[in-house]
Amino acid sequence: MRNLSNTDVENFVSYLHTMISYKTNKPLSIKGQKLSLDTVKSLIRWCQLHRPEDVPQTEIFIGNEYRGVNSKLRIEFIPYDVVTQIYEA
Repeated sequence: MRNLSNTDVENFVSYLHTMISYKTNKPLSIKGQKLSLDTVKSLIRWCQLHRPEDVPQTEIFIGNEYRGVNSKLRIEFIPYDVVTQIYEA
């Protein structure tokens, strides 16, 4: 796995887009594709901690492989003076 690169990750994602589920004979859902990629990411992350000589030293996941899927919500904070006004009302 030492020679993995971001190009390999992109090719894997492209493969997942074309993969047919063995159970349903339909294309994999986005959730299934993301789960597969997350499994590979977990394996790479584990190897980075426990077997660093077996994985690339550079980051191969750019973070937007599945943009918008299960993305974190952006939290907007209410300013303190507005909260004070709401509390007083």
